[in-house]
Amino acid sequence: MFAVTLVAMATGIWMTFLTLMMDVYPGYMVSLPGAFIGMAYGFIDGFASLYVFAWLYNRFEKMNQPSSPVV
Repeated sequence: MFAVTLVAMATGIWMTFLTLMMDVYPGYMVSLPGAFIGMAYGFIDGFASLYVFAWLYNRFEKMNQPSSPVV
C-alpha cells in the first residue's frame, strides 16, 4: 500500500481502491503519513497470513510422512 499511496498522491489513480482501504484499516489515509501506516498494516497482514500458511504447510507435510523411516 505504500507504493500505491504514493502513486495515487502523484497521479490520482487507484483512489477507489484506497477509499476501500481507508474503510478497512483504521488510521489509514491517502497522505505521506498514511503511506507509512499502510506499510505497517501490509507488514502485519503479510506476516500473519504467511505464518498461518507455513503452519498449515508443516501440519499437512507432517501428515504425509511415513510412520517409520525406510532403511
